[in-house]
Amino acid sequence: SIPIRCFTNMFTLGGKISGLTTEGLQLTNGTAGGSVIFAKDATAFVLPNPVPYGESYGVTVLKQPTGQTCTVTNGVGEMGDAAVDNVQVTCGN
Repeated sequence: SIPIRCFTNMFTLGGKISGLTTEGLQLTNGTAGGSVIFAKDATAFVLPNPVPYGESYGVTVLKQPTGQTCTVTNGVGEMGDAAVDNVQVTCGN
């Protein structure tokens, strides 16, 4: 007999950041965990924990940057068979 091991493909989750002019923005994926704190002027992100194919994800702002409010667009979905890079984080005063 030959042992067979199966693995679920995992893909990265990320996107663009616009308008971030202060320190302290922290994003997380509520379903897979892992968070990242961003420096001011950051324009892109990839969260640290990849998401398995077929699993749901939910990118949220865990901590707002100093003096700004950031919102997430396209942050919720189910991981398909490729990396997700269309999450948009928009920050303003």
